[in-house]
Amino acid sequence: MTPISSQVTMSESAMFERTPKADGTPKADGSSVRGAAGRELTPQVVADWHQRIGATEMHGENLPRHTCSADSGAADFISAMSVEPLHGTQLQQHVFWRTLGVTSVFALLRTPCTTTRTAELIKQHRSDYVLVATQQLPMSGQIRHGRRTYRYGQSDRLAIIDNRSPFESESFDITDPLGMWVPTELLGDDFLPGRQSLAPIIMRSTLGSAIAAFLVTFVREAAVRGKRIDSETEMSAVDLIRTAIRQSDLSSLRDEGDARFAQAAARRLIDQNYWDSDFDVDVLARRLYMSRRQLYRYLTPSGQSPAEMIVERRLECARELLSGE
Repeated sequence: MTPISSQVTMSESAMFERTPKADGTPKADGSSVRGAAGRELTPQVVADWHQRIGATEMHGENLPRHTCSADSGAADFISAMSVEPLHGTQLQQHVFWRTLGVTSVFALLRTPCTTTRTAELIKQHRSDYVLVATQQLPMSGQIRHGRRTYRYGQSDRLAIIDNRSPFESESFDITDPLGMWVPTELLGDDFLPGRQSLAPIIMRSTLGSAIAAFLVTFVREAAVRGKRIDSETEMSAVDLIRTAIRQSDLSSLRDEGDARFAQAAARRLIDQNYWDSDFDVDVLARRLYMSRRQLYRYLTPSGQSPAEMIVERRLECARELLSGE
């Protein structure tokens, strides 16, 4: 297991603690939310949420922390973000959260609001984490990141947001996200300090739906019901997030025809695996989630075939060893 870097000055658990405030689940059809005009956490809305997430079935072994709040300001259970209510209403929220070995998990119920991570907040509260969340209630919203706006709705199953760069997220309805905070250093070399932050990812693919289903169960068991989560299970969840990010990158590649991305991804995998005698073009194609034919087509502009790239890297290593002798 990769250790959490000592450079992380504030864990997500610390953010939660800074607040001064205090399968068999029915389908979330949103009827009680619509009855409340989508803007208030009525007792019925909260009771329905408790039933969906299994809050009445806590095991007591590792009890999560439960916070509820109602205020008109920006106070939030995560101090590294600013939260303001929409529609001129009062901000209401309920949250179950728990810190595991290297990640934190949460189940949240919240009225419509704007959540902002500004450059100033990034300076004040460093947070080298990626937020991964899914949603059960029908809802809509948008995320602004740089000059781009990413809109999402009921058909979008998974959202991934890098907490190291500024963003603004607006939810236009009552939301009930279940999610986890994953340290960026567990997600691969692309997330090392000094690397460019990740743009928001909104997934509606089959893979996104599958990961979202796992995330719902994982968060219910860990953040709400207090079940024991071993390190192997926790790291399996992290592996799924890595897969989601890789799949999203490759979807972007196919959509935008960015051959340069394919070349960079192939070279990175070759650098990591050239020493393995079983590593060949077929393995490289599978690791990049594309066919052998697609791989050759994307790498043609580089002037080298995938096989030539692998051979060249192995020869380079051999020359380095000989020169060292």
